[in-house]
Amino acid sequence: MYRKELLILSAVAIGIFALVAAISLMMEQALQYSAKMLAEDTLPGLVNAGDAMSRLNDNWQNIRLLTELPAPAARSNLIVRIQANTTEDFWRSYQESIFNPHDEFLFAQTQQARMTCLGLVQQYFDLVNAQKIEEARQFLDVKIVPAFQQYKTNAATLFQFNAGIGQERAQRIIELSHWLPWVTGIFSVVIFSFGVVVGLKGAFGSLVFASRLRDRPKPATPGAS
Repeated sequence: MYRKELLILSAVAIGIFALVAAISLMMEQALQYSAKMLAEDTLPGLVNAGDAMSRLNDNWQNIRLLTELPAPAARSNLIVRIQANTTEDFWRSYQESIFNPHDEFLFAQTQQARMTCLGLVQQYFDLVNAQKIEEARQFLDVKIVPAFQQYKTNAATLFQFNAGIGQERAQRIIELSHWLPWVTGIFSVVIFSFGVVVGLKGAFGSLVFASRLRDRPKPATPGAS
């Protein structure tokens, strides 16, 4: 009977230990995944999208300034500066850190708006280089301003999406970091307590068994009177 109870208790102890190990492993893996995605997806997305937005705003200021310059040489030099100040590298780096289908969709929308805006800006440059300044101003207000606003809106949406995902992942990391020690500690106490109970039960069982052996009547010795 005692051996059967010991086997049952041992099986229960092993089951509890396996449960604790599984829960702790799942929480640790979730923590590692959230931290990995924050480092490889969210932060690069925020940095690259933010840098691209900063650069496109700088370019936009120069684009609007272009028709206000009096000398053709100055306008030509500014066009070269604008073209050299491209956001291409930032968007390429952003694309390499996309892991989410919705992120990919927003990125595609942003790039489509960017290509539309670039095409119109090139036409604007052609008008400026051809000294058609008044026509260039009208083209800027009618065609480029709406296209640029769409591009800027899409880029801002992309940035906000990454910011929202980053907040969610950061909160998940904080929560897991808070609860993981508690869960591990509580289960450790449970395992320890269960081990103490099993040990005490085994010790008392051994004492009872030894007492029974001691109190058992001794068999009569043959030939004794």
